[in-house]
Amino acid sequence: MTTPTAAPLPSATVLIVDDAAPNRALLLLLLRDTPLRCMEADSGHAALRIFREHPVDLVLMDVVMPDMDGTDTVRAMREEERLLGRPPVPIVALTAHDRHEDLRRCTEAGCNGLLTKPISRQDLMSTIAAHLAG
Repeated sequence: MTTPTAAPLPSATVLIVDDAAPNRALLLLLLRDTPLRCMEADSGHAALRIFREHPVDLVLMDVVMPDMDGTDTVRAMREEERLLGRPPVPIVALTAHDRHEDLRRCTEAGCNGLLTKPISRQDLMSTIAAHLAG
């Protein structure tokens, strides 16, 4: 019996936002053999700077970060899109907590999905494929 595989990923730019370098390194490792171009940010402020200066097709956003947390960063990104008349980029929240409250907060902030850490490669790939497919 074979397991279903996720749809092939298109060539796209993904912004990985996490204050923990090991978490970013793990995501980069999981995405290594894909056509995705990955950019990294270690804070919400750095993520906003990259988001303003570079076209991004999808954002993987850690929820819990110092200074500017993930939900505040997502709100700022959505406001930036609104002010510039840009279409919304899919944003997937990454959290270590599997609570209904986290999902609600992320959705209200403007996230399109949520993945719970630890993240499996299969879940990551299928989530990215689904959001990039529109």
